[in-house]
Amino acid sequence: MKIINPILFRIISLSLFFLLKNENSIAQTCGSCAVPDCIGVKQYLHKPAAQAGTGKVFKNYAPTLTRTTGSFTTYATIRTDANGQVGVMQEIQIYGPTANISAQMQAVLASRTYILYALTDAACANPLTANIANDGCSQTFNPAWTSLQPNTNYKIAIKTNLSVLSAGYEYKGFNIRYYHTVRPVSQFTFNCGAATAVGNFYANGIHGQGGTLTIPITGATSGTATFSVTGGGFSSLAAVNIGVGQTLVSIPIQFDGLGAAGNRTLSVTSAQGTGSCAPVVNVNPAVSTFSFNCATANA
Repeated sequence: MKIINPILFRIISLSLFFLLKNENSIAQTCGSCAVPDCIGVKQYLHKPAAQAGTGKVFKNYAPTLTRTTGSFTTYATIRTDANGQVGVMQEIQIYGPTANISAQMQAVLASRTYILYALTDAACANPLTANIANDGCSQTFNPAWTSLQPNTNYKIAIKTNLSVLSAGYEYKGFNIRYYHTVRPVSQFTFNCGAATAVGNFYANGIHGQGGTLTIPITGATSGTATFSVTGGGFSSLAAVNIGVGQTLVSIPIQFDGLGAAGNRTLSVTSAQGTGSCAPVVNVNPAVSTFSFNCATANA
C-alpha cells in the first residue's frame, strides 16, 4: 500500500479547495465596467412589449448561487432610441421550498441597486441619474431615462445582494429587458427671432468650451424632443423634455475653439419641430494667460 506524504496531501487539498472556492467566487461575474457584455439582455420597442417579454434571454448560473455568494454586480450594454429614451426592467429566478419562495424573491428584488454610465466612462465614475425612478412596471426596479443622447449605447451596473436569501434557496439567474418610447414625443414650431447663447467662447484652439443655447418655440405639446446643433465649430445632440405650451428650450452646446474671432452662424434642427433655427453666436479673440513669478521682480 502506497503511503501519501501528509504534507503533499495537505498541499493538494488546499489547492483543490482554493480552486473550488475561486470558481464559486467568480461564478456570478457577468461583464465588467471596462467590458459591459453581460448576456441575458434584450431590447424591446416599448414598455408593453418588454412586459410581455417575448424572446427574453436568461443569464443562468450553474451551479446556482446561494446566500453565501453575497453581493455581486453585473454590467450590461443598453441603447437609447432616436429620442434619447430607455427604460429597464429585470426578471429573476429563485428556486427553493414553495411555501416561502415569494418572500425570498421579493427580498432579492428589493436588494437590487442600479447605476447607469456612459459607455465611454471607463472607470464608471460619473453616474447618470434616472429622471424616472420607477416607470410603473415593478415595485422595486423599473428606472427610465428620457434625456440621454439619442441612438447611443450606455452601460448599466446592477448590484444584487443574495445574503438576504434564507438557507435552502438558490438564485438561478435573470434576464434584463430594456425598452424604448418611454414618454410621448413633443411637437412644436421653431420661432428663432430672439435666440440667445450663454457662455464665453474664445478662438484659442481649446476644445470643449461649453455653453447654453436658448431657442424660442411655439405650439409645444408635452413630451421629449431631440435637437441637433452644428456649424461654426459648435455642436450638440441633446434630448430635452418639453412641457405643454413651453416657449423656450435650453440646449447645451460645445465650441471647438478653432477659427478666427467673430460671429458664427449655427444650424439648429429637430425631427419633432417644424422649421429650423439659425442663431448667431459671437466668438471672442484669444486671451493670453500666464502666471506671475515675482521672485526676481525689480522696482
